[in-house]
Amino acid sequence: MKVFTVLKRTFSQNVSKISFFEENKLNNFSVIVRPFQGWHPPANIIHKVACPPFDTLDSDEAREMAKGNEMCFLRCNKPEIDLDASIDVYSDAVYQKGKENLELFCTKGWLQQDKKKMLYIYSQQMGKRIQYGLMCEVSAEQYDQNIIKKHELTRKKKGR
Repeated sequence: MKVFTVLKRTFSQNVSKISFFEENKLNNFSVIVRPFQGWHPPANIIHKVACPPFDTLDSDEAREMAKGNEMCFLRCNKPEIDLDASIDVYSDAVYQKGKENLELFCTKGWLQQDKKKMLYIYSQQMGKRIQYGLMCEVSAEQYDQNIIKKHELTRKKKGR
């Protein structure tokens, strides 16, 4: 596991620059991160909206989990569950349904946008392992330059 030490933080006009030093190496780099106005469910319905990550369930499992709960977020990130089971999950109709469902969640107030821009720290636990992360806006240019590690390239491919 790589360990990074934060060397400095500078904040000005809603832009943060965080410099990291990878231990045992001499390369320093700075990543530009910005706060943003996130969307999340109100506390009184979070238990109805919350769901496992979309890539941990197949469509049938997601359909069963969301059954009888119109607020289940699987309707947004696995929208094929609201369509005929025979549909190609990569069809335009599935993406359109996801868009419609997300707009519905916002319109109905099941997701609400924060009033202020913020940086979000989260944790998730699987078994005894706890993982922490930061949600923020980042520089598209730094992403394209591979200064920011792409999520899809952080782990070996899952065998399914």
